[in-house]
This record gives sequence, C-alpha cells and structure tokens, in this order.
Amino acid sequence: MSRRFPVTRTRVRSADGTLIASYRAGRGPRRIVMAPGLGTPFLTWHYLIEDLGERFTLVTWDPRGTYGSEVPADRSRLGVEDHVSDMVAVCRDAGFDRFVLGGWSMGVEVALEYAHRFPAQVEALVLIAGTYEHILDTALGLPGGGAVARGLLRLARLLVPWVGPVVFLALGSNATLRLLGRAGMLMNNAEFFAGMVREFRHLDFRTYLRMIERLDEHSAAPYLGEIGVPALIVAGSEDRVTPWTTMEALHRAIPGSEFFLVPNGTHYVLVEYPEVVNLRIRAFLDGIETRGSGRA
Repeated sequence: MSRRFPVTRTRVRSADGTLIASYRAGRGPRRIVMAPGLGTPFLTWHYLIEDLGERFTLVTWDPRGTYGSEVPADRSRLGVEDHVSDMVAVCRDAGFDRFVLGGWSMGVEVALEYAHRFPAQVEALVLIAGTYEHILDTALGLPGGGAVARGLLRLARLLVPWVGPVVFLALGSNATLRLLGRAGMLMNNAEFFAGMVREFRHLDFRTYLRMIERLDEHSAAPYLGEIGVPALIVAGSEDRVTPWTTMEALHRAIPGSEFFLVPNGTHYVLVEYPEVVNLRIRAFLDGIETRGSGRA
C-alpha cells in the first residue's frame, strides 16, 4: 500500500484465541498505534503512513471479524473490551510498551478504553472523527435518533441474507459513490475513497452490524476527566456519522485537550484532506516531543 515504506503483516492470537491481522509500517524511532474504525481497511492509513513514516513506526490491525482477522468463535465477543484485548496482543507482538495512541471512528472508543486501562503505556492521544459513547445516539444527528437507528439496525440484521448481495453490487458502482457525495458522506478525494469502498463491500455484514450494536453499549464518559496525557481531537464540520459537536464535547471533557475542526470535512476527513489533517497531527506530535525534550 505504502509507496515509500514497506508494510509487514503478521497474525497474532488475542486473549480469546481469535487470530488478528496486524500491520507495521514506517521506519522511524517513535511509535504510534492507530486503533481502526468499524470495517476500516488498511488502505485508510495510507496518507498518515506516507507522512509520518520517516519519523514513526506505525502499527494497526484489522478489527476482529473483518478482512484478515478471524470472526471470533463466540460471536458475542465483538465489543470494545474485545478490541482492546486485540490491541494488547498486537502491541505485545510489536514490542510496543509506550507509544502515541490514535484512533479513527470506532477506534476513538477503543483508544479511550485502552488509555483508561493502561495509562502508563500511552504517551498522547490522537482522536479522529469518533464519539466517546453510545454511537447510535448521535449517528443521525437528530433528537431521539438513537431509538430510530437501533430499530433500523435490528431490521438490517434480519435482511442481511437478502440484501447482502445487492449491497455488494451497489458499493462497486460509481453511481453509488456519486450518491454518497450528494448525501454529504464525502467531500473530497473520491477516487481514493472508491478504493476503500471496494474493500468494504467484502465484509461479513452480519458480523459488522453486530459489532455496531456492541459498540453502542460502550461509554467512556465516566473517566474522560481522568485522562492525563496530551490529546488532539480532529473533527469534520460536515460529519454525519459523528457530528463535530459530539467531538467538541469530548474535547471539553478531556482536560487540556486540543480541538481541530476541518471545514467541509466529513467522517472520512482523514482521507479527504490528508495534507491539512496530517499537518495538524504533525504539529501536535512535534509539540509533545519538544515538551518532552524540555523536561529531560
């Protein structure tokens, strides 16, 4: 995937025995772990690796039940706590014991939970386009939208055997991509996004929808005020999945955090405007390094 930096792919065994596909890229001495979103293909991290790979070594993984990672034998094991267990196995395999921890979408909740459980390992947080609790409460951006979203999700799970093949074909269509653009799901870099969508359509949608339900159960709200490391929160002004106001609330709840709002950015701001987002991430990470050198 990366044109400048080779990617090493391995499989590690999580605490419940599930095999997890992990990826390592970059050659820098500093370490960064990126917790993936719901159905995030590895392609998502392309621009971040290209930008940071000279100074950082980046590790990430396929969420259980997606792409190269196994579906767990117990299909209820798809919650945030299970993704954290997968991250523990991935970091142990990589030899990472202290690092910058980032996350996109679902990865924000995974990163927050990991930082809560293992604070000594986390140098800083980079949280991109993701909520901190009950994802379906804010997904529609409407009062009472959570109840509607949960009902639609239950219906979708029942219909997967019939609509799955249709979804597969639709997500391979340029017309669908144009429709997503008109719906405000994407503002820029449509060709790259099309590559992500082509990978996404190969998911086991029954597992994917169950993962959304389990994610909706989680809340990091009780411990946000206890986070004691620098944190950068990146939001898109046009995000329909995680409204920027939700991320602003996350910013207010984490002491001393920084908030960066990308105009016209959607939920896919990381690949829509990579130059802008990566520049801000770099400045944040440089500031951490400078402050660390000052303390030394």
